[in-house]
Amino acid sequence: MSTPLSVRGLRDQLVDRLRFEVLSGRFKEGEIIRQHELGTLFGVSRTPVREALIQLKNEGLVESAGNGGVRVTSQAPEAHREFLNPLRRAVEIYALQLCFESLGDDDFAHLEDLVERMKAPCAARDYLSLAELDAAFHRTLVEKSQQPTLLAIWSLVVGGIRTSFRESYDAFDDITDIYREHGEIVRRFRAGDKDAAIDFYASKIGQLPARQYPATGESVAVNGETGGGKKLDGARSDNSALDGPHLDGARLDGKEKLGPSRPAFLDASAILMEFMR
Repeated sequence: MSTPLSVRGLRDQLVDRLRFEVLSGRFKEGEIIRQHELGTLFGVSRTPVREALIQLKNEGLVESAGNGGVRVTSQAPEAHREFLNPLRRAVEIYALQLCFESLGDDDFAHLEDLVERMKAPCAARDYLSLAELDAAFHRTLVEKSQQPTLLAIWSLVVGGIRTSFRESYDAFDDITDIYREHGEIVRRFRAGDKDAAIDFYASKIGQLPARQYPATGESVAVNGETGGGKKLDGARSDNSALDGPHLDGARLDGKEKLGPSRPAFLDASAILMEFMR
């Protein structure tokens, strides 16, 4: 028997709510979450709660803990993040390449709404709320690619490095730069220059902030360097070739050979492309 639409809608809302509770850090690693407690908290029956928790298990965010409960999983060990961070970057850039031409006014409005909602937590230095909105912004673009495999990879990867959003905020002298940067991303999407927009987006995934944020479309400072052909963490703002595959969308064909001495995490884009074939 099919699930009623109202229950399916409720289940999806619960998945979204609980997912970002975990990703933002409101639910801590190792914390036990009971079905009946969630039912009471959200005023719903156990059926949609149970279904929502099954989805979170599939995403690697929780695991069974017995007695009708689940435990929030631990993040990946620090040593694994050398691979997971560039893999997250590769997934998002590839997703954006797939969906860029299909972005429309409704998509821009949704992204702009998320950006506008970042303003208050930036001002209050509310990292939990900000991380929730930050993750929702990036997830929206992966979902827009309409590639379930990409979304599954992204969910597992981000679940393993979930504190990376919050940890990155400490590097900003002015935390409102996060709000401004996401607004600039959407502005460049609206401008319609795919290569320039993807290049800018790539420069902002997992990067340290620029000390001076440009008001125009000039190249931005990344890891202490500006654009115009300068290096952007393994990529170039002019998309010219460097040695090895790039994780910014400049070279995602997965065909370039890697030398045996090359660190494993640099294989992220090649692995992704092979997996998507």
